[in-house]
Amino acid sequence: MQGSSEQFPVVRWRDGYDISEVDRFVSWLEDALSAADASPEVACVIREVRFTPRAFRRSYDIAAVDEFLDEQVAMAEARAR
Repeated sequence: MQGSSEQFPVVRWRDGYDISEVDRFVSWLEDALSAADASPEVACVIREVRFTPRAFRRSYDIAAVDEFLDEQVAMAEARAR
């Protein structure tokens, strides 16, 4: 995982996810996955997270964020085993 969510493309003229919400979640996720005792619940939290959609504002590309989250679920599940 990169050090920040700047890895996501920013969109403006189509729906995207609220940048500050995604950034806060990615920060939490980095901490949760780096913990020595990362719990199996982390994958559940990732699957359940929802971000506020934004239209006609700077926001993160939905497909890119969703793909990242799918990868993180797989990583969290692997670590929990």
